Amino acid sequence: EIGPALPPAVSRKRARAPESSSSPDRQIPRRAPDGERMHPRHVFAAANPDFAALAATRPRLRPYLVETRDGRHTIDFSSWDATVELNRALLDACYGVKHWEIPRGHLCPPAANRANYVHWIEDLLALSRPSSASASVRGPGVVGLDIGVGANCVYPLIGASLNGWRFVGIDVTDVAVASARANAEANVAIRHLIEI
Repeated sequence: EIGPALPPAVSRKRARAPESSSSPDRQIPRRAPDGERMHPRHVFAAANPDFAALAATRPRLRPYLVETRDGRHTIDFSSWDATVELNRALLDACYGVKHWEIPRGHLCPPAANRANYVHWIEDLLALSRPSSASASVRGPGVVGLDIGVGANCVYPLIGASLNGWRFVGIDVTDVAVASARANAEANVAIRHLIEI
């Protein structure tokens, strides 16, 4: 066994109230399911995204909205096109990524999940900096290497947008490199921070 055993208190999965179909007045949860897994600085740490509000300002998402029986909106997460549009809308609304295209059939990563990882990396950097270094983990002094950046280029786009980090992204396929480069170059505010 590597490392110390974790005490039982480490597992803090929230107990969920049983769902009751007999209660039409059941409140929509104010916190994302298993929200404790979201970093406290994450934009969705306290609540899920409002898909209807997001689609109201991003017309490309509108055709993919599905209204649930309780009046909420969601999308069909098994649809590649729907998940691409949702992630494009989230990248724009939450991270200022104005252009994001990926070739059909390439990985469409969940942007909110990837941003969560970026927040955890912020914390790890803050904890591991030498005491003589600046306390800030923002700015171009932090350089990330994304091995297997993929066509989506999502970590460099989010890391550069949130923190001003520089990134070098590499991949083995020409299609992924061309798409990642196009995504980086099209986002004028951060393109100087990303090299593919």
